Parts: sequence; C-alpha cells; structure tokens
Amino acid sequence: MVLTACILLGLVPLQVRQGSPLPDSCRVIVLGYSIGEIITPPLADRYNILKGRGEFSRAVVLELPDSSWGIFFTVPGGTGPRDTLVRCTRREILLMAEKVQHYQELKDGSYVMGTTPVRLRFIGDDSSASDLFYPPDAARAAMPVLSWNSRPDLQSDSLAHTLPAGVAHLPADLLPLTHAPDLSMPVRYPYLAFGVGIRTIAPGFSVAPGGARLISAPFFPPSLNVLPELVLTGELGIQVDWGIGWNGCFTTGATVLLYTHPFDDPGIRPFIEAGGVWTYIHTDLDIAGDPAAYLKANNGGVRAGIGIEYSLDSWVDVVADLSYERIAPLTYVLVDNYNWGLLPVPGPMVTPVSVDLSGMRYGFRLKFH
Repeated sequence: MVLTACILLGLVPLQVRQGSPLPDSCRVIVLGYSIGEIITPPLADRYNILKGRGEFSRAVVLELPDSSWGIFFTVPGGTGPRDTLVRCTRREILLMAEKVQHYQELKDGSYVMGTTPVRLRFIGDDSSASDLFYPPDAARAAMPVLSWNSRPDLQSDSLAHTLPAGVAHLPADLLPLTHAPDLSMPVRYPYLAFGVGIRTIAPGFSVAPGGARLISAPFFPPSLNVLPELVLTGELGIQVDWGIGWNGCFTTGATVLLYTHPFDDPGIRPFIEAGGVWTYIHTDLDIAGDPAAYLKANNGGVRAGIGIEYSLDSWVDVVADLSYERIAPLTYVLVDNYNWGLLPVPGPMVTPVSVDLSGMRYGFRLKFH
C-alpha cells in the first residue's frame, strides 16, 4: 500500500523543496550536489543522463519502500501532465550519479568510469539526509602508501579517497588481474623488439691470374647477430642487424620486413625481407700449410630473403630465415710473409686475390618484445 501511495502521489517528489512530507519509507536520492533533488531536461542534457527516456518536464530519483530504486517522471500531455514511475537497477542509477559527480573530469577526458566510488544522498520524509557510498566499504580510510613527498600536501581524488599528491593507489578491495586462457590484450603499435641469434657466412676466394700459389678459402663459423626491430604494424617492421664472427668477420645491414598471415594461428607469421648489407673480413689464409698470410676485404650490397616467425609466448618468438646477399666481387692483394726475402726485392710476397662476399645465409634467432 505504501508503494502504491508513492506512485499515486505523483507530485510528492516534486514538492520536496516546498517542504511537503514524503510518503512513509520513500526517500529521494540526490545524484550529486550540483544537480539537486529535481532533474529538469536542461540538467539531464548537461550531464548526459536520462537518455532515451522520452519527453518529460521533471524527474526525481527515488528509493521505494521495498528498497528498490526508480525514477518518478512528470510527463506533459494533452489533458495535462501525468506522472510515471520507471523502475531502474542500482547500476543504472550509480552510473548516472558518477556522470554527475565527475562531469568536468569526463568532459576533459581525465576520468575513467568506475575509477572511484559513488556517493549518494538520501532524503527521507522527515527531511533528514544521509550519505552512503557504493560500494559500501569504499568510505573507509585508504591504506598507507609510500611517497617521496614528505610534505603533508594532500589532494582529493574523489569524495571518498584522499591520497598523497602524485601517488596512484588502488583500493584494497580490488582483486589483482590474472591471466585468462585464450585471451590476450591487443598489441599496441609501434613497439621495439630485440632479436639475438646466429647467421652463417661463406665468402668465396680465388687467386687472380699470375698468382704464385693457390689458396683455399678459410672456414667461417656462424656469426653472432643482434637484431633490434621497430615493429610498425602487424604487417611491417624495420630491422637493423649487427654480426660478429669468430674468424675476423663483421657484418651489418638494415632490412624492411613484410609479414603475412596465411594461417589460422596468428602466432605463425611468414615474412619476406629486403634491404642493404655491408661485410668486412680480416682473416688468415692457408697457403701450402703456411698460416702467416692474411687478407682484408670489405664491400656493401643488397639482401633479399624469406623467413617464418613462431610465437612461443606473448613476449618471445622463434625466427628462422634464408637470405641471399649480392655483393660485387673485389680484387684485393694477399700479403704472404712466408716468402719474405726470397724475392729479388726484399719483402713479403703480394698476390692479387679476387674476393666474392656474395652467397646464401641461414639465420636462427630468438625475438623478444
């Protein structure tokens, strides 16, 4: 019967400011100090609330005798205004209250909904008012936090929390996030990845016509490579690599990588690469058993290749690639100290040598991001 009285006495909520008593157990809910008990269409438009509720001249938010919440609308009509009660969930009312209480912050883009608790004021039929926080335990004192600011300056983040200036604090009743199977956060581009691995290198040598003795090309173990990569999008990356070998070989290069997604599994990504390279060698050569000869050569060229990337986890991938480097052959001189003093002119023997740094290269690396 009390609830029926609340509905039938349509003007009761609108007479709060005139001092008329509310029906027993029916309380007005004030969404914020800046809006008051009665919500008019201009106020609703300003705070972006009550959208889709149709045309009304005023509205009052109520807690009904059964502890449920609703909104009492006065709607204009042809024969005069009529009153309508629309029941709402607590979540709907709390969202409206949060919009009102953080209106300016939302307008500036400095507030995220759900960050702070909501404070509501309840006014009863005896005009007494009480304030409640949602969630209910949000009004308790914030846990102590560490700060380098030793001054007692405080700033209020909300009506419920007062924190040291410049310190972000999570309420103690928030649970930490845990990993959800088959759920991953979207990747934000661009980001910087870092690779480390090995690559083969096998330059070719031949003695130029008129050379005194034949030589055999030295063995070059795989070089250790580090490869930072700027990943611009899911399909495009720019990679720089540096390599150092155990036999006097140094390489560097820069390539553009184009990733493709032909598989259902997003963790498997083939790619093609193209770019420039530069190689430098300074190594001993084996001439008829004599290790006292050495050769230096360096030149730049182009690289093109293919590869595949497989994701082991959200932060590490395994990458394998095959590339061809085209570097124009160069003619250098071989300095052979073995024949020192045997020539008509004292000094080491000098032999023209053709050096071809082109060839296939195989790579394997781990990529961290």
